[in-house]
Amino acid sequence: MGYLETNGLPQLLISLTAYILFGPGFLFLVTINELARLFVSIRLRVNYGEYISLIPYGSEAIWALKRPNRTTMSVAIFKIDKQLPLERVKQTLNDVVLPAKSSNGDQVYLKLKNTLVVKYGYACWKKIGEKFNLDEHVRSLPGDKVYSKAELKKLINDWFQDMSEERPQWEFIIVPRFVDNADESETCLFICRIHHAYMDGMCFAMMFWTELPLNGSPPCAYYAWTKLIDVEVIREIRKKLNNPSLTSLIVNAYVAAAKEVLPVGRVPDLLRVMELCAFLPYPIDCLQNRIATFYYGINSLQPDFERISATKKESWKAMTGPWIPTTYSLIRLFGRFPTRAILMDSGTALELIGFPANPTDTGTLIFCASYNNSIKITGQTRSDYLTEKEFEDILERIPGIIHEWAHKLKDDEVEGIFDVPINP
Repeated sequence: MGYLETNGLPQLLISLTAYILFGPGFLFLVTINELARLFVSIRLRVNYGEYISLIPYGSEAIWALKRPNRTTMSVAIFKIDKQLPLERVKQTLNDVVLPAKSSNGDQVYLKLKNTLVVKYGYACWKKIGEKFNLDEHVRSLPGDKVYSKAELKKLINDWFQDMSEERPQWEFIIVPRFVDNADESETCLFICRIHHAYMDGMCFAMMFWTELPLNGSPPCAYYAWTKLIDVEVIREIRKKLNNPSLTSLIVNAYVAAAKEVLPVGRVPDLLRVMELCAFLPYPIDCLQNRIATFYYGINSLQPDFERISATKKESWKAMTGPWIPTTYSLIRLFGRFPTRAILMDSGTALELIGFPANPTDTGTLIFCASYNNSIKITGQTRSDYLTEKEFEDILERIPGIIHEWAHKLKDDEVEGIFDVPINP
């Protein structure tokens, strides 16, 4: 899909014409599908009773769509300064999280006792009931082994593989002993692995805040992360550059690092960026997916600060265009069509490393987590885009570039470039 302008009279006329031409046929298709869903729901009720039912929300059901070499699992890694007892995690989940109820008395996390299955071509929730066993969802790796960064990357690749439909597709894993770099002391890792159908990243974070303190051979995936970056450095840069978004800074830092690391010609002149956003406010009574996306292009040939300014303009145009309501609505709608088919008070989380699911053809995903007055940038790329060494070098260079930007701005070397405010 090419880059589309998202403002102006021509774009409006094109959109209106498309709605008039294709709207009736699309509504007819939706109507037929809803009738099919009604028939399937009746058949499920007859054959399975209350144990299997259609997933009502398209934004959840769409994650049942399986494509070769694409991922629907998400992985978050918490680095903790103390050992995390396995039994303590199980106790917190069993006594605090799973029984939690909303203001109207409904169990907030009841979905975690369901497993995602496909019946008659449609995505469904299957109730496990009494068969649910918490021991199958919380485990610890051997405590006599110290895991390295390279070994963790191999494990991450395994954790992104689909889980069996025999039980709910999520688990918490404890890595008792981990060393990120040779000059660092041992830490403990708490890994959260979950199918994206259960919830998106924002809802996942809310669960932790409220309940847990704290065509040839297929390409393989590479994973990398940066050192921590002080939030104050980011704030100073944003203040000097007329408040571009954090995403704008990260995207441009990645581009700047790629231009330094990769040979001339490897970075395309025009880059297409897809940003994720969420519809707020989130209901606090249930786990959900509320993501939407918008797209824009940036020119990698521009100097860094000019490119940041241009990115802010382009991202704002994309946000105010049709992308967000369109993608949000389409995700919720198409997910209704057929598909093929804990942290305790015993320690403090030092860092958060997150890797989102990638069900699309996106070559490189960049994820940023803000925690404890610092941010950490993580990423996932495909081997047909970058080598593992190139990707690691690019992400390793990003904190240095951000600090160099802060130094240049502190010295007022770019005074006057951003004097004209960018109005919404």
